[in-house]
Amino acid sequence: MGLLKVVLFFLFAGLLTGCFSSSSCSSCKEPPASPPFDATAPAFPLAPEQLILSSFLDPLVLADNQISQLTATGIDELGQEQPLNDTVTWSSSAPESLSVSSDGQIRGLSPGEDIVVTATLTTPEGTLSDSLTFAVTAATLTSLQLEDAQGQPVSADQHVSLNQGDSLSFRAIATFSDGTREVTRDTQWQSSDDDQVLVGNGNAMAGHAFAIGPGEQVTVSGNFGGHTVNSLIDVLPDPTKTAFIELRMVPDVILSDGTDSATLTARPVPFGPEADLPAGTGFSFTRLSGEALLSTVQEDTTSINGTVQTSISSQQQGLNNIQVDALNSFARGRQNLLVVDSFSQIIRTWVVADAANDNFSFLLGLNNPSNREFLVTRFQLFDQQSQQPLQNVTFGQGQPLKGDSNILFPITLNGPLPAQGLLNRVSLREPNTGAEFTLERVITH
Repeated sequence: MGLLKVVLFFLFAGLLTGCFSSSSCSSCKEPPASPPFDATAPAFPLAPEQLILSSFLDPLVLADNQISQLTATGIDELGQEQPLNDTVTWSSSAPESLSVSSDGQIRGLSPGEDIVVTATLTTPEGTLSDSLTFAVTAATLTSLQLEDAQGQPVSADQHVSLNQGDSLSFRAIATFSDGTREVTRDTQWQSSDDDQVLVGNGNAMAGHAFAIGPGEQVTVSGNFGGHTVNSLIDVLPDPTKTAFIELRMVPDVILSDGTDSATLTARPVPFGPEADLPAGTGFSFTRLSGEALLSTVQEDTTSINGTVQTSISSQQQGLNNIQVDALNSFARGRQNLLVVDSFSQIIRTWVVADAANDNFSFLLGLNNPSNREFLVTRFQLFDQQSQQPLQNVTFGQGQPLKGDSNILFPITLNGPLPAQGLLNRVSLREPNTGAEFTLERVITH
């Protein structure tokens, strides 16, 4: 193969980062550092000693095609409760009349009496179970009505005004061919804007709307059995209320080895100068999956000037959604933490080729912008067949790769691409952990 001519240059895009405090603030204090928490540590480490099965229905009667959610709760020796819907085994004594899913959702299929639904949990100490007895009628759902807490009807075009920080309760009343029933907890509630109005689902807070931030015509809707009801809420601003919690995570990508960690800093963002949360306000950090609560990872973390700082490690690979709540306040914030078993998962190389002129550009970058920094220590190019090095460049202290920056390696070949292609190898180091890893890419015709 002819002589390989190599021209290397680097293009770096800077990433502007903000900070939470100003150096001119003489009265500000550093936020307190809290002990690190593990995002994969179980919230309830003790084995349950009792299993309780509960239903929102009263009486325990379903109409044709009606759906309802059951709840299986474990109680340990300290009286702590833990949800077990995805852990227990569910069964129905008459699945042709009443079915039950793997997460405890029941559905009426045909009329029947004395149908027993059982949840069973097998533990090293033995088996726990609990049951409820249902009936299914031939009644059908005809309409759904939205009411306030006083039982007054709420129409779809009726505007309800709330001050920021206040709340109200909605009730869902279903009319069946054999009568009416309240179905608030079995109704699926949602808000058109969770940053302005947050509405509860599936528990004691079902249908309860919280005014978080100012906004107009926020739609709160409830769906039950294919019928939907709506209400419009206007949230009036209050300059003494906190808008939300700004959650900063550095770095936003960590290794799943249980020792690598990220620092979380939570700061309230006020609507007015008097809205800072007072010193000593408690914060709760929670790991979520989508909207489903997986575990509470730390509670009652106190703050200085409304700001709190803690650290997190995790062995739960993938995208961890971390939520922070200010206790005794509606303020909330969220941020994503990516957990990987190797940093090579977030770095990619790609090639732009100009075959006519035997030119190749090797581009190195992050899959997504990140505040984690990496150092490129070596760039190598080999003949894939002979494994002979064509280029070997080291970079001393390393060329930084972070944020949304890319490193461009333009290569000019004096002659055709080798028959078996080229092997590109890039070595990197993560300065905080000292982790070193190599990326390889084969370039063929």
